[in-house]
Amino acid sequence: MAAPEGTAGTAGPPPPVSPFVPPLDCSGDDAQAMGRPPIPVLRQFVLSLFVLPAPALPAGVLVPVPGPALCAAAAGLAGAVPVPYPLEPARGWAPDVAALRRAVRGARGRCRPRVLWVLNPGDPTGHVLSGALMRSLLAVAAEEELLLLADEVHQDLAFSPECPFLPFRRVLAELGEPLATSVQIISCYSLSKGIAGGGARAGFLELVNVDRSVLRDFHTWGLSVYPPILGQVMLDLAMEPPGLGDPAGDAMEEVRRGDSLIPIPTLIPILIPALTH
Repeated sequence: MAAPEGTAGTAGPPPPVSPFVPPLDCSGDDAQAMGRPPIPVLRQFVLSLFVLPAPALPAGVLVPVPGPALCAAAAGLAGAVPVPYPLEPARGWAPDVAALRRAVRGARGRCRPRVLWVLNPGDPTGHVLSGALMRSLLAVAAEEELLLLADEVHQDLAFSPECPFLPFRRVLAELGEPLATSVQIISCYSLSKGIAGGGARAGFLELVNVDRSVLRDFHTWGLSVYPPILGQVMLDLAMEPPGLGDPAGDAMEEVRRGDSLIPIPTLIPILIPALTH
């Protein structure tokens, strides 16, 4: 999905977007194909639509710490104030919801908090949020009137059956009214961050409960940022991946679980002598 800045988009229509597909939790009415600009530029564009400054105060974007440097950088480039909130190592790098609330309220003197940026799975921590914690974060977003920017680009790398990846959209829908139709979410998915899509430079954004006037900006922006042809083809396949029972689907699941990879303990006695000599 990332590419050098200034690269022109490939001419031609974007790949067709299929109806709701459970493996990616994507619905066709609000998934915007994206691809060639670098990932920070994509997120900066998203933020710029929601961080228009108030008359007296700039907008604030809550960013996780530790987290990628691009979070604070993208917020700053979009004209917003980055507001850090802590992740707790003693709790598996889960966000501290009480500290998050304090960060929101403490920032109000210098900015107007507008966006809560959540990485799930986390980067660089690798944590995967539980459903209970996601519901707490959605409650904070509702109470504090924050758009939740769900950075879910590493979802294909969540392997533990004890803590499976859950998309924020699904958790929000399960909460029911009034939250299901009021909390705004923009989620990001990237083929490049998955198992087989490295270098594909394609992905999508999914918008939930976002004002239709904002969607017009996405459609206009999307006219010039088509992914490369290979990325378009891979994105189309990702929307309707082969299922279990299909030879391709079974092979993909083997790779995802690591069944077809050489275990690290097996490699160690081979690598050590090779590196020594």
